[in-house]
Amino acid sequence: PTSEVNPFADVSADRYYSKAVLWAVENGITDGTAPDKFSPAVTCRNSHILTFIWRAMGKPADTGNELWYADALKWAETNGLLEGTFEGEYNVNGQCPRRNVVEYLYRHYTMK
Repeated sequence: PTSEVNPFADVSADRYYSKAVLWAVENGITDGTAPDKFSPAVTCRNSHILTFIWRAMGKPADTGNELWYADALKWAETNGLLEGTFEGEYNVNGQCPRRNVVEYLYRHYTMK
């Protein structure tokens, strides 16, 4: 990150992930769970991971939908990122296993 200004009270500068958090904020990938809170110990939901990836890719197909994860979900569905990665109906509020994170990234980078 180019800035050392940390807006999150729950991310101290001596934590191994502090620079990664600042980088993600600086690059528009996340803005935390509240203006002064990142919640580093909270497990990510599917909607969080898809939104992080979508934002990291420059928000392709950004429609400005008010539901914070709607464009990311539509993008992931349209581009086949979700196909076969869940059983039954996709649960945006379900926990996102590491296997799915790497599969989403793999599919994005290899299906171009």
